[in-house]
Amino acid sequence: MIISKCLKVEEQIAACKHILILCSQKEQAELRKLEERRALEEKRWKQQETREMYDRSLQMKRKKQAKEMQEQLAFDMKILEQLLEETKTEAKEQAQRKVCGKWMWAVS
Repeated sequence: MIISKCLKVEEQIAACKHILILCSQKEQAELRKLEERRALEEKRWKQQETREMYDRSLQMKRKKQAKEMQEQLAFDMKILEQLLEETKTEAKEQAQRKVCGKWMWAVS
């Protein structure tokens, strides 16, 4: 009788251990899921952060290029204005030489 009671107690202990193992496995599975979810969220956050950093970098690059283009255009316009002024001056001088040349012919 004592032996049968001891066997029953041992069976109960074994059953309890099995239940604890099952509970522990379930908790571990839930913990793994939580860790996987957290890792996925962290990955997405890092991707978003990288994307935003890339976008800011690209925007700064475009602004810099636009500024450089404006500066080059202003420089080119200044040169063209100088060339136009020189051309006008040369045309005036040439017209004056023609007038002076005609006047000199007329006087002599």
